[in-house]
Amino acid sequence: MTLEAILGAGSRFVPMGAMVDSFFDARAVEIRPFFSSRTGQALLEHKAGTLNFADDAMLFAITALTDVRPPARGNVLDGVPCWWDIEVVSSRKVSGEEQWSVKCQILDRGERRHFVPFNRARNAALEAVILATRLRLGMGGEAAVQKIDELKAIAIKTGGRREMDAFKLIQSSIA
Repeated sequence: MTLEAILGAGSRFVPMGAMVDSFFDARAVEIRPFFSSRTGQALLEHKAGTLNFADDAMLFAITALTDVRPPARGNVLDGVPCWWDIEVVSSRKVSGEEQWSVKCQILDRGERRHFVPFNRARNAALEAVILATRLRLGMGGEAAVQKIDELKAIAIKTGGRREMDAFKLIQSSIA
């Protein structure tokens, strides 16, 4: 399962994906920062950080697109439903990618309220289903097919079996 989180590594808060087998009983997490990112460098240098799980799109926008530092207590952002304190266990370059694979153990976790994780691949599949229904109604044309292909690329990168099965069904329904 891939989910979206905001990583507080040092004083940086940036959106990034975190991969876990099961969010609710995870003991470890994999993060894939880009080589050139300050967050990836900070995580590798400090060997620790805090994953803040956000369900507020505006919080993602602020942390990704501005220099505004959202209110926080330590490395825990105000308003996030939950967070994990993590420690780097291992890291390696991902073959053929411009990313590190950083494996971390979860040292501690906190929760303010129930949280349902974002999942880029699931959201991409949902958007592709909507486009496929429009294509079946004779709307959207080649632009919709191209967008479905773009959404599938997101699912390939961040999805699991369910998302890939959904894209197989989507593509067979519009073929």
